[in-house]
Amino acid sequence: MGCNRLVFVGASLLLGGCAAAPTRTPAPPLAPEAAAPETAATEPPPVEMAEPPELVAARPEQATNGGGDSEYGAGAGDKIVMGAIQMSSANTDGGSTENFSGMLGGGYFLTDQHEVGGQLLVTYFAPPGPNSVAFFLAPYYNFNYQLNPRLSIYGGPHLGYARFEAGNASDDSVQFGVQAGGRYWLERNTAAFAEWRYTNYEAFGSSTNEFAILLGLAYSF
Repeated sequence: MGCNRLVFVGASLLLGGCAAAPTRTPAPPLAPEAAAPETAATEPPPVEMAEPPELVAARPEQATNGGGDSEYGAGAGDKIVMGAIQMSSANTDGGSTENFSGMLGGGYFLTDQHEVGGQLLVTYFAPPGPNSVAFFLAPYYNFNYQLNPRLSIYGGPHLGYARFEAGNASDDSVQFGVQAGGRYWLERNTAAFAEWRYTNYEAFGSSTNEFAILLGLAYSF
């Protein structure tokens, strides 16, 4: 009896322990590693090409190439008008006279360099001698060269007609010579200029060599 009791107690303890033991939950299966996303082969963005700078039109300014490639001055197809005073020394048969003249002129630029035009000069010869007036109508040609954006130089020949009035007498003559000068452009179309001139003509049977300086203003359009 005592032995059966021990067996019963032991069996009870064994069954109670099994009932109290927690049930082990199996671990969830490991999630498969996420596949690395395929790297899409992307093309580099197109490179935007900058548009080329606009070419500067003639006159342009800043060139010193002997033309009108400047924002100042006159160029091919432009017209020019000018006015000046002239101070001259005329040498006739060994005698010399000092004279003042007024000049009006106009020209046209065939190209940036080549200029043609005409000038009208009126000169008053003061005493000694009779009061005299001379009229000079001189077509001219100039070759122009631009030294910098504002300064251009020029030179060429002139050939034309001269008429002299002295008291009650008058005479006509052919005149010819050369000129050289410079124009400094104060504004796009406005320049101050200085010009040296040599002119030869005959009046009343005497040959005259005249050397002159002109100072004036010019306007191109």
